[in-house]
Amino acid sequence: MTRLLLLCCALTACAPQPAAGGPPAASSAPRAIRPPEFRVTDVQVSGTPGAPLIRVQLRVYNPNPFAVQLLPGAVQAALLGEVAGELTLPATDLEPAAASTVWLEGRPSGPGAAGWAALQAGNPVPLRLEGRLELAVGAARPVFGPYPFAQVLWPPADPILQP
Repeated sequence: MTRLLLLCCALTACAPQPAAGGPPAASSAPRAIRPPEFRVTDVQVSGTPGAPLIRVQLRVYNPNPFAVQLLPGAVQAALLGEVAGELTLPATDLEPAAASTVWLEGRPSGPGAAGWAALQAGNPVPLRLEGRLELAVGAARPVFGPYPFAQVLWPPADPILQP
């Protein structure tokens, strides 16, 4: 019995042990995927009064040290606090720690649709974009949602005219 106990102790001492208090091996540590950061850089209303087309340009920054892909989806636009339409988010490849430009497009709908005319006339209108954000990182498909893409007063106030 004593020999068996000594053999078990010897085998245990020879087995590789993780460093006390150290982090797990890099291969076993999960990668934390952060969602991209969005900023509205342009809003356009074009087309005819009966069938306007809405385009919203976003600057998209990937804060991750690895490439991610934005998967296509729908983004809800709200003007003056009311739903004003659904915009399409195209699939976009985002380089690590870099910014890209993405255009959302759609047609006005819902109770806030009249806000697009005010925006087209140049009146400042609060614009909020939110929806389900899905990414692709290798085989991983993280989903963030409802995700607040952006909230801004558009058009922005001219800093030269501000007191």
